[in-house]
Amino acid sequence: MTISRRLAIIAAIMLAVMIPTAIAIVFASQEAQEYFEEMREHREVQRSTMRLERSVIDAETAQRAYLLSNEPAYLREFQTYIGDAKAQMGVVRALITPQSRVERERIEAVLRPAAEEIALLDLLRTKGAADAVATVRTQEGRFEAQELRQAVKALDVNQRGDLAHSGDQVLAMLKVGRWLAVGGVAIGLVFSLGALAIVGASLKRSLGIVLTAMRKADSSGIPEDIATQLTGEFRELSDTYQAMCDRIRREIARRDEAEGRIATMLDASGAELADRRRVSDTLARISHRLPACLDQQELVSLAKRFIPQIFDIRGGALYFQNNSSTVLSRVATWGDCSSSHAEFSPTKCWALRRGQLHHVDDTETDVTCAHLTSEAHGSYVCMPLTAQGETVGLLYLEGAPSEMSDSEGQKALADMRVLCENLALALVNLRLRESLRYQSLRDPLTGLHNRRYLEEVLDLEFAKSRRSGAALSIIMVDVDHFKSINDNFGHDAGDIVLRHLAATIGGHVRKGDVACRYGGEEFVILMPDFEPAAAAERAEVLRQMIKSASLRADGTEIPQITASFGVAGYAGDDRQPADVLREADHALYQAKAAGRDRVAMALSELPVGGILPVTTLG
Repeated sequence: MTISRRLAIIAAIMLAVMIPTAIAIVFASQEAQEYFEEMREHREVQRSTMRLERSVIDAETAQRAYLLSNEPAYLREFQTYIGDAKAQMGVVRALITPQSRVERERIEAVLRPAAEEIALLDLLRTKGAADAVATVRTQEGRFEAQELRQAVKALDVNQRGDLAHSGDQVLAMLKVGRWLAVGGVAIGLVFSLGALAIVGASLKRSLGIVLTAMRKADSSGIPEDIATQLTGEFRELSDTYQAMCDRIRREIARRDEAEGRIATMLDASGAELADRRRVSDTLARISHRLPACLDQQELVSLAKRFIPQIFDIRGGALYFQNNSSTVLSRVATWGDCSSSHAEFSPTKCWALRRGQLHHVDDTETDVTCAHLTSEAHGSYVCMPLTAQGETVGLLYLEGAPSEMSDSEGQKALADMRVLCENLALALVNLRLRESLRYQSLRDPLTGLHNRRYLEEVLDLEFAKSRRSGAALSIIMVDVDHFKSINDNFGHDAGDIVLRHLAATIGGHVRKGDVACRYGGEEFVILMPDFEPAAAAERAEVLRQMIKSASLRADGTEIPQITASFGVAGYAGDDRQPADVLREADHALYQAKAAGRDRVAMALSELPVGGILPVTTLG
């Protein structure tokens, strides 16, 4: 017999004993509840009838007192008591219901004399004091009041008798329920303990067999000779254990297989992590070096060196956009990059037109950029170089990942974005620095170098001349009658004259010479490795070119422009740049004094240079 069946028998015995006990207890509790409800109703009836009796008696007493004394206070008391009596009559009548345990006749026996007494008492209000006095003299009210007291007392006696009888019945029922409960529980405990002892012995035997089986069990499960001794649930437990052993063996085999796959994946992940670390380190190195580039050539050199280390590509090119954003020019290439033109306009690239990456898996089946040549094949990527809302270039890569949606493609795309952001930012900052330096060292009106730049270069060139002993010349130029031009033709005409003079000077000096606007209408030309005599001849050529020009301002022809020139030289002596500049300025003053529109040269004697009589050319 199985444990479940044995436990079911024990449960059935317990139910057979406990159900009658429970029924007896339920009946006893119901009787007790009805008894308490009957007691509650009795108390309510008793309390209501006694209130009715007291209100009627009080009203009768107050009426007699009023009739004898004619005091208004007694009349008010009478009216109060008679009102309470009528209200209490309604309360008592409400107790008469079909569900009431109090007999209707007993309550009506109280209501009848009460109603008659109230009617007699009410004569004082309806007919007046005379009729009330007549009624009092007949003693009819006293008889009705006496009858009311007797009815209330009889009702209370009857109710007490009924309650006593019901209480006896309830006590008898409770005694029976108590003995049934005690006896049932005792019998149930005896049967239960006996049955549990039998079940316990059986369980102990079966558990002993199971423990022996567990000790002898191996990876194949419980031995068959032990399993056959088990019955019922323990046999099911043995079969379940056997099935569990089979599952464990299968899980171990699957685990070993999964561990092998994981080991292979870990090896691949290790290689991938090493490659990612290499790419991240390369990106970090180029990101740290780009901001330190001094010019675009250094930036291009860095990009050309590091980009092939980051991306696995056939080839590629780096393009920079000109300041007017009209042309992109190739500044660096990797591998064989003949598939893209060296220069093209921004409208020929889908990436620049859309402002985002343009990836093509196959040039034969997808839309390609117009800057590609006929040699383009396979996949490619165009990534704009954008920083601070400005597009400054393009990164073109051949043989990019064919699938940008997979993990490898997404990583490569992220690397491209990081690289392009750093390249663009470095290029924008570099151009900004170059622009700021240009603005700080150039005259905005003429485009020539300014006085600050001249002062920086003078020290360097004088130091070179001092070391090498090579000659160095300075030409100082001043526009003749420039104030009259401004006064007569306006400052716009003066600006035209200054720009023309700057263009003439800047276009006819050597590559190593430095032409500067020194201040106002004065210009200085620094000519390293150039003899003063040759410098004077060059000044004469410039003077004639300036004089031969025809200029107009707002449709009005400007009178002929002339300029005066002062030339001074230096040949490694102990003079300072300021000394030579003063000599050139003095020579310029001498040219002005001699009639303007001429070249004057300061002749210097070594080692001390002095201003000798002016030599005028022209």
